[in-house]
Amino acid sequence: MSSFLIPHSGLTLEIRCLDLEDVHIHEEIVPEMLERLAESIENDKVLKHPVIVDAASHVVLDGMHRVAAMKMIGCVRIACCLVDYMDKRIKIGRWYRTVKGEAVSRCGDLLAEASIPQVACSRTCQEHIDAGEAEAAIESPQTHILIPSSNRGLIEAYRTVKRLEEIFRSHGCSVDYSTEADAFARLRDGKIDAVLLTPLIDKETVVAEALKGNVFVHKATRHVIPARPLNIDVPLELLRDERVPLEVVNSRLSEILRGRVVTRFPANSLIDGRRYEEETFVFS
Repeated sequence: MSSFLIPHSGLTLEIRCLDLEDVHIHEEIVPEMLERLAESIENDKVLKHPVIVDAASHVVLDGMHRVAAMKMIGCVRIACCLVDYMDKRIKIGRWYRTVKGEAVSRCGDLLAEASIPQVACSRTCQEHIDAGEAEAAIESPQTHILIPSSNRGLIEAYRTVKRLEEIFRSHGCSVDYSTEADAFARLRDGKIDAVLLTPLIDKETVVAEALKGNVFVHKATRHVIPARPLNIDVPLELLRDERVPLEVVNSRLSEILRGRVVTRFPANSLIDGRRYEEETFVFS
């Protein structure tokens, strides 16, 4: 199968197209985000960035909404950057929710009104979460609350997280997403009122659930890839015609990419208004 390869410190980035029906998302789609993205891609007439996909299982690690958007606008293929997901240099983390609003002071009562079980922490919330003893936890300067594990699995645990987000938002709070370290730094600095802690998900669970057609809520996993390609600008017309064999599509894609200049940027570079913590290979 023709493809374009970018060697990177022993971890190969392989750019090639896959049939959309053969890739598997692992997080749910947010309709508002999908509509905006589909319109943007249609207007650009190219797919700017490839989705990051596990080479072995074709599970999407980054780019769920691009997959859905490409389907929405009538494409049958999508450009992917294939990686070895089980490589130790690819990390999986989580997004903590940061909460700001007066209702945080009443969160125990809000959970009780919603019939969500809660218990006090006997250790730090982080320790309970990482031991698998809780589906979620809420930590503020005044409050340390655990949502005890129901033993229904991580998909259901994250549905509980989503429900907690909805409760806070419905009572006028803002809810955002941060890394673990950033969330607690913001809490210490008084920039937020609480941190909603979420459980760890391992790579094997991501793959297993995705291949069964199950999806986690939005912002469940945070994948850190050592490097990624950007601005490959694949013409949509190349991705729409199902009559063209996939091998031919990939030959054309490789030809397009070989004709481009690739610039390597170090980690934490600002590209098109976004800061990437990984190295990037930018096509032009």
